[in-house]
Amino acid sequence: MIEKSVGIVPNLVRNWARVYTFGLPSEIREARRAEIESDLWEHIHDSELGRNAPSPFCASHALIRLLAGVPDDLIWRIEQAKNYSMERDSHILSINVSSEVKEMTAILETTLPNRLYQGKVRDTYDLGDGLLLMVATDRTSAFDVVLPTGIPEKGAVLCQISAFWFDKTADIIPNHFVSLGADRADLGLDEDIARRAMVVKRAERIDVECIVRGFITGSAWSEYRRSGTVAGQPMPEGLQDGDMFPEPLFTPSTKAEEGHDENITVAQMEDLVGKELTETLSKASIEVYSHARDYAREKGIIIADTKFEFGIIDGEVSLIDEVLTPDSSRFWDMDGYAPGKSQPSYDKQFVRDWLDAQGWDHEPPAPELPDDIVAATKDRYLEA
Repeated sequence: MIEKSVGIVPNLVRNWARVYTFGLPSEIREARRAEIESDLWEHIHDSELGRNAPSPFCASHALIRLLAGVPDDLIWRIEQAKNYSMERDSHILSINVSSEVKEMTAILETTLPNRLYQGKVRDTYDLGDGLLLMVATDRTSAFDVVLPTGIPEKGAVLCQISAFWFDKTADIIPNHFVSLGADRADLGLDEDIARRAMVVKRAERIDVECIVRGFITGSAWSEYRRSGTVAGQPMPEGLQDGDMFPEPLFTPSTKAEEGHDENITVAQMEDLVGKELTETLSKASIEVYSHARDYAREKGIIIADTKFEFGIIDGEVSLIDEVLTPDSSRFWDMDGYAPGKSQPSYDKQFVRDWLDAQGWDHEPPAPELPDDIVAATKDRYLEA
């Protein structure tokens, strides 16, 4: 009882410190987190609970005190420490928030010849000979709505990460990737466009999004709370937000040209594309996700869920679009993971949370993102 209780308290201290440093630039976040952890331990010590509680009673009191919330006077002390630290490190903050956001222009539109398609994020151009140029812009979407504010460098991050995973998973299923735009000097692309571009094979797209969930969160968590199911499949009782499923779940959705995608059951997908193709896509999706999940875990990242798109190239089912990026996946920091709470993430959940806090109804038009949210989101994408 004593060891268990005492063991929980340090985790709570670490999680509180994460909360109070959320959004700070990575260059100073770890140092500030350590200072705040020290303040929290001092608070416990001041309350005569101590780091090493001598009894289950004391340990339980420390646990309850932290669960109930940090007192106002400590919050004030932490905020004062953060303000002092931010002022002291103003040169770092100015680089992260002012210079980078204002001097790095987000690329929201591209105007190359022979454009075929403009998606929420990507602009696609015809190169001829069965090849396309796919440019990942800095546009960002949330809840299937394109936001008016871009995230500088986001497109380059999506392009590089996708290329990495296309190479990593090519032995599991073929894909459409040919080369990075930056490796094709013959195309004469502007440097900023080249870093955001991939040359890919043209495919006949299958109009279903193939979602794999390794952990319950997001819309799956919302459905579970309503009905005890995920994608229509009954789930065990007592799950918490962020719990890991025993096995990854395949939960498809429609691919909407406009408006919101809609989750569908596997049976509904079979009605749309056929039983055989549904089985092929389900198997490939789970294999790619499982391979990536295991690799990412070695790097301290949990891939909670992801979505894939597939197409037919030369009669063969192939992985297309993007793969395992912070746009298409939830990346969680393993160090701070614990079910039953919001997880520290390296994806656009930060943007979703801010939008929800504004009371936005998820219908266009979306609100503009402030500079600090843009900077913090960019930092997360680069860190991933």
